[in-house]
Amino acid sequence: RNSKMGEELLLQCLNALLVPDEAVRKRAEEQLNVLATQEGYGVVLTSIAVGDGAAQALRQLAGIVLKGYINTHWDPLQDNFQQPQVTPADKARIREMLPKGLASPDSKIRTAVAMAIASVGHFDWPDTWPGLIEQLIVCMQTTTNLDLQAGAARCLDIFVSNDNMTDQHLPKLLPVLLPALLRVFSAESSSHALRVRAASIVFSIVNWMEVVEGVEQDALRLLVSLIPEWLRLTLPIVAEPHPYDYEYSLEIVLMQIIAVLLHRYGSKLGDLFKPAAPVIWTATVHVLKIYEANEIYSKGDAEVTQNYDGDVIGFETYLYLLLESVHGLLEGTPTRSLFDSSLVEMVYLLFGFMQITERQIETWDSDVNAYIGDEDDELRSFGARISASQLLSTVCDHWRQNAIRALALVAARNLQEAEKLRQEGSPFWWKKREAVVAAVGGSASVLAAHPTLFDAKTFTEAVLGQDVNSPASYLRGRALWCAAQLSKMVPVTTLQPFLICAVQRLTAQDEPAHVRICACRAIASFCPKLETAALAPLMPQSITGVLALFSGASEDTLHLLLESLMCILKVDQAVSTAYAEPVATVLLQAWNANSNDNVATTTIRDDLEILAKSSQALPTLQRLLLPIVVQLLSPTALVDDALSGQIEVALDFVNICLGSGPEGTITDEMLNGILPLLIRMLVTTEDHSVLASFATTLKAFVRVCGPRLLTWQYEGQSGVAWVLTVVSRLFSPQVPDIAAIYLGPLISKLITKLGPSLGETLPQLLRATLDRLQRAEMPSLILALTQVFIRLLAHNMQEILPVLKSWRVTPIVPALPRVTAATVTQEMSALHYILRVWMGMHEEIHGALNITTSMVGMVKLFHTNDSELIALPVPGDVIATGSTIKTRSQTRQGGAEQRAELPLAIRVFGLIIKELMVIKETQDMNAEGDGTDSDGEDDFASIAAEFGDVLGGGGSFLDELWDEAEDEEADEDPDSALDPLFSLDLKEYLLTFVGELLRTNRDGFMQLASALPPLEQKFLKETLQQLQQQQK
Repeated sequence: RNSKMGEELLLQCLNALLVPDEAVRKRAEEQLNVLATQEGYGVVLTSIAVGDGAAQALRQLAGIVLKGYINTHWDPLQDNFQQPQVTPADKARIREMLPKGLASPDSKIRTAVAMAIASVGHFDWPDTWPGLIEQLIVCMQTTTNLDLQAGAARCLDIFVSNDNMTDQHLPKLLPVLLPALLRVFSAESSSHALRVRAASIVFSIVNWMEVVEGVEQDALRLLVSLIPEWLRLTLPIVAEPHPYDYEYSLEIVLMQIIAVLLHRYGSKLGDLFKPAAPVIWTATVHVLKIYEANEIYSKGDAEVTQNYDGDVIGFETYLYLLLESVHGLLEGTPTRSLFDSSLVEMVYLLFGFMQITERQIETWDSDVNAYIGDEDDELRSFGARISASQLLSTVCDHWRQNAIRALALVAARNLQEAEKLRQEGSPFWWKKREAVVAAVGGSASVLAAHPTLFDAKTFTEAVLGQDVNSPASYLRGRALWCAAQLSKMVPVTTLQPFLICAVQRLTAQDEPAHVRICACRAIASFCPKLETAALAPLMPQSITGVLALFSGASEDTLHLLLESLMCILKVDQAVSTAYAEPVATVLLQAWNANSNDNVATTTIRDDLEILAKSSQALPTLQRLLLPIVVQLLSPTALVDDALSGQIEVALDFVNICLGSGPEGTITDEMLNGILPLLIRMLVTTEDHSVLASFATTLKAFVRVCGPRLLTWQYEGQSGVAWVLTVVSRLFSPQVPDIAAIYLGPLISKLITKLGPSLGETLPQLLRATLDRLQRAEMPSLILALTQVFIRLLAHNMQEILPVLKSWRVTPIVPALPRVTAATVTQEMSALHYILRVWMGMHEEIHGALNITTSMVGMVKLFHTNDSELIALPVPGDVIATGSTIKTRSQTRQGGAEQRAELPLAIRVFGLIIKELMVIKETQDMNAEGDGTDSDGEDDFASIAAEFGDVLGGGGSFLDELWDEAEDEEADEDPDSALDPLFSLDLKEYLLTFVGELLRTNRDGFMQLASALPPLEQKFLKETLQQLQQQQK
């Protein structure tokens, strides 16, 4: 056997790949992998694929295997490259042989060979195989060999539509290929199939244009020169009417091109597409007639037709692309104006497409979940009803008042036509009426903005009042929904009967499921819009009716019911509390059955949170949740990885059901049933991944139980002793930072609730916290542990300061290397160490209360009047980058930082000024212009001398200067409101401090101000000048 491999052996392997026996196939694959390492392998595969000596299946398989071989052995720069690389001689031979296979009479072989050529072209065109595209174009234009023509066209299609083409190819491909495709399309000799293929290639190129950076403008210039001729050739094809069961393959790909060009370049190229607008409009009007006859007034039964790529090429796809193209015409500024004088006709057309089809009714009658999905999930699948509804929204957005006038006229016309059909005995009369109701309800927000143009009250009373009692169930349900959408425009007295009717429909067992669903949606929409007095009496029935629909609900229906229930529960706490047991029972059952559904889980959590706001509901919630949690915290469940997510959610539910009220809102059953399981898990588990979530729940128990933990016993120890045992374990060096992430909040809560009762344990706890802080490397853990000390300093400065001064530490991790300029290894006081970390990380603190606590602690450091303390060196600002103020989120996203060393006094004063700047920047972010210094020659000395001690009472000045800054993050701890600092006006507090400092220590103030960076100096100067102006 020579260096070129024998065909016979390779054919045997290929034949074995077709054998059903998996073991035989596996051995064949292994042998092929060995053969692929030998020279000549690719040449022999090519020979088999393009030759006539093997069976059709083997030749096709050879082409497919060859494609894979090319992708992995051709270019060593590819990520999936495998040795050895194909030799130059073999590459040349493969390039020479492959085109022959495009002329095969068998389409499957042509496709396999085309795929292999496209793969080679990916690597070798245009440098190594410069004539490839021109050769394929020539073959595509031949009239003597139709198989070769089809094979070449297929190859070009694969090359431009798959991953074979790159940004390097497109600029060189466009000027060669696009004009050639136009010639192929226009040639009288070109077959229908060839025109479809040529148009498909154009569509792929247009899709590529936007993807490849730097190509789009050149491509657009080329398109501009070709579009007029392209439209001249294609618009007559689009304009020609066809029956429902026609094969729309060419029309579909032509509309794909028009739709994508209009959507992407409608504003740039809109003038070129003006000739297309009347053609598309006429085609859409014609299609509506076909749609009504075959879909709305009968159940279309045309067979689903697919093209060579498996795409559906029937009437529905063509309709979708027509509507998409109309959408593109409306979005493009040049073409939109063409419809200014025909809005009524446009809206009438859209109302027609919004009618319910017979096929939809058949599906919805048998599956209400399909009704929810089709009506609410617009991304799931195409529907003319959804597309027309979106188009109507576009019309309303662009034409506003004129669109409303057109909508009102069309609504009246359709209602008249519906009545005429009803009188004629048509069973479909109600569909036009239902489309009107759906359109009006879907346009409610636009109508509400112009209430004088549409009489919503009359429409509600005269139309919807009749339709809620219609014998057509889909019209009945839609009318209820529409009334709710119009509720902002209609008096409550008019809406009250509709609310009552919705509750009756929801609870009526003989109503179809889709009507009850519509009633449910209507009630949920009424809830935030009507007064509690009108809603509360009907809430018991509403809750009962919604709960009855949960059985057998699919994903879409479940989401709707959970969201509706949330709206209802918010109406009246007394009613929701009274129904806490049935509601919570259904919610927990729904979660248990759909625990992998994140959307449902989140909404169930929100629903439980509403119930938990009532302290009277908490015992019920805890009783119902207890057995679920006990089961999930059993030893067998804890080791089941599949339940880990469910356990975490269950613990979150526990946190919620402990409530946000005062201490003692926990039942003995909950305390004795859950806390021992938590403790056992926290002190024994080796699975560090669960420690964080369990520690969070333990913190909730500490919050709720408080002093009760002093007397509660488990296995001979008090609850406090067990909590300290858990904390001690989290202090362990063996526990990674990520597992101890909630250690800081747990310690803070323990001190807040039980501080005086801890006695001598408290200093030991703080010392252990300090030790863990020194070992921590994860910034979020470092910050959380540091905040334990920040809170103590802010609330108990006099007591904690001497303790921290007396402790000595040698930093293990030098006070956060990422926030200091120098490595700190010498011994220092614990206070100094904490101050270094605090000053370096203050800008990463988030949450209004946490920021306030940090700033108050800093001010109190000044008030100690301890000159040695305020002179301690701490990390300063990041060195040198620009003049833009950074938000906290931007600071947290920053990378490694270099910082200078500053005295504590300068650092604190700078952070105070920066905090005021951030507050102002938050409020002024969208304001026009940047504030300028009205008197740049003034300095701090002259300003301070002029207003003396005026700053002593800076609160009113602050109120006039700035609005309250938004919190970056809501503080979810229910105890936050009990903190004395919770209601502190931070702006007034900080400016008062600045004013007192200026009044009582002007020299010190001037030294601190002069040490500020230029941006902070400018801000402080402007603030003082504004106060000066006010005093005048």
